[in-house]
Amino acid sequence: MSTMTVTRQWTLLIPAPAPLWSTNDSHKKGPRATSASRVRWRSAGFTAAQKAGLPKGLSRVRYAITFHFKDRLHRDALNYSETAKPVIDSWGPPFVQKPTPKKPQGSSAPGWGLIPDDTPQFLESTSLAIGPLWREVLAGLPEREQRPLASPYGGLTVVITDLSGVSA
Repeated sequence: MSTMTVTRQWTLLIPAPAPLWSTNDSHKKGPRATSASRVRWRSAGFTAAQKAGLPKGLSRVRYAITFHFKDRLHRDALNYSETAKPVIDSWGPPFVQKPTPKKPQGSSAPGWGLIPDDTPQFLESTSLAIGPLWREVLAGLPEREQRPLASPYGGLTVVITDLSGVSA
């Protein structure tokens, strides 16, 4: 006798708040520019979770992230982990760093709490792919849904699969 497990899934469209950031960008533009990009992408991921009303406290998930650019230049999806990572981090717990001599104010970053951490215990896998152009993604939506997703940089489609009820 087989049992069927029902999994929940959410699809988020995230307009790019800044250019999609690659490892090449990090090497060329340096740590300050990379840090600024991470802050913007983490905020965009948190806002997307908030708007979608994602649950909190899931025990296991899988992410499928598709990058949508504004042009058809040749790109390697794995280079864009620099964009994906802060978005993924935004769905974990909030980041809070206590004050240190270097950072007397400490630091923090938003976290939704979808899963407790992005370690293998809670995150089964993350796939990265390049999909159609962002304008093509938006063209399939009603006009009232297109406006808030408009971005000169492109965007992401993220499919989150809840694996909490699936035994390993």
